[in-house]
Amino acid sequence: MSTDSGAAPAPARVVFPSLRANGPAAEQAGYTEGHAAGYAAGVRAAAKEQRRWRDRMAAEQAASLAAGQQDLDRAVRALAVARNDFAHRNVQALQDAEEILARTALELAEAILGYELAEGTRTARAALARALSGSDSATVLAIRLHPADIDVLTREGQELPAGLPLVPDPSLGRGDAKVEYQQGWFDAGLRSSLERARTALLGESGQAAAGPGTGDIGGGLPAGGLPGTGAYRGQA
Repeated sequence: MSTDSGAAPAPARVVFPSLRANGPAAEQAGYTEGHAAGYAAGVRAAAKEQRRWRDRMAAEQAASLAAGQQDLDRAVRALAVARNDFAHRNVQALQDAEEILARTALELAEAILGYELAEGTRTARAALARALSGSDSATVLAIRLHPADIDVLTREGQELPAGLPLVPDPSLGRGDAKVEYQQGWFDAGLRSSLERARTALLGESGQAAAGPGTGDIGGGLPAGGLPGTGAYRGQA
């Protein structure tokens, strides 16, 4: 048995040199690297906290602005309500003043009317003048007056258009007159005129406060159809 003297030798072990230095220099380098890593981590954490703080402050500012806007809106609405209330109070005060003036004027007119009615002669002539005012005597059938007014006119010898009778009507008051036409009649009464003025100035409330009137307000002719202060009612 023979041995092979030509066998391959075992591979040699390769040893690489260490790149990390040892000693004080290596420790200093490690410290520097650790400090840099810690500083970077601290900067990142600080930036994250700053962003969180900035977002919180922005949210708080937005909430504060929204609350302030709500307060401003409430103040504007309250001011508008106060302004409208003030305007309404002024309008109401003006309306009350106008109503007082109207009532005072009507009371004065009633006082003057009472004085005029106490003067029989003047009252009778005025009633006849209102009845004939603007009327064509040819279309008038008769004029109704209070009996006392007719007596006054008769004593005075008041001239009348030919064929125009004066008819005593006890339902009329002193100073009232009613003109009869073929188509209806015309109320020229003082009291009814006053009641119409009261209704025009004060409305239904003024009419109710004054009590029922003595005049009759009828329709049959358009406004201004007959001159004077009365109302016209056509026959049915």
